[in-house]
Amino acid sequence: MKGATNVDEFGRLSNASTGLRNVGKIASKGSTVLGAAGILATVVDASVNGRKPHHYADAVIGVAQTFLIGSGPLGWGIGAAWMLADIISISVDGKSLTEKMFDPEKK
Repeated sequence: MKGATNVDEFGRLSNASTGLRNVGKIASKGSTVLGAAGILATVVDASVNGRKPHHYADAVIGVAQTFLIGSGPLGWGIGAAWMLADIISISVDGKSLTEKMFDPEKK
């Protein structure tokens, strides 16, 4: 009887790991799609409002986060940290981090 319990437990754990693997694949694909959408939004913004240096930086950062760093936990962490810092920056003075770093100040 104890042998059957171990087999059942192994089957349950195997199914759980397969489910987690599927969630990871879906999350990875989803983050890639969202990253590509962000890059597209940068291109649209540059087309509508005129190209500025921060658009190029946003595109490079978007490509790096989406395709080079990868769509795994490391990429998600870096992307989340950048997004949070960018949101804080915009809420403080209305400018994104890349606008502050790459666009010249108007005097």
